[in-house]
Amino acid sequence: MQAVDGLSSPEQERADKLSGIFSCTGPLVSLDTAYELKDPVTLVNPGLAQLCIRGDGKLLASAGWDHRVRVFGWKKLRPLAALQHHTDMVLGVAFSDHRDPGQRLLAAGSKDKRISLWSIYNEGPDTG
Repeated sequence: MQAVDGLSSPEQERADKLSGIFSCTGPLVSLDTAYELKDPVTLVNPGLAQLCIRGDGKLLASAGWDHRVRVFGWKKLRPLAALQHHTDMVLGVAFSDHRDPGQRLLAAGSKDKRISLWSIYNEGPDTG
């Protein structure tokens, strides 16, 4: 089993506890605010470089070794999107913290030396 290289979250203490839980060969799991395990989500394509939780706590993004950025609803870890743009492993993901929710972006950097920007799930009902 190999651990995720990095996890970014507005709640750093929670992020520190989570970074040792996610693995690329086992289930992807969620913890509630008391850090109790919830239902696991199995990864179809193993290999994660980084995870990032959006500041509003609604979305989780993963940087995948399979050249994809995956987006999950944070509450139930429901898969929402698999974003394809890069030609090599994605090494990092980050959400912007723009004051206007409609202007927030998801950025991804890859070993292919490209950065992609995505406007994703910025308005509408709860995504979790």
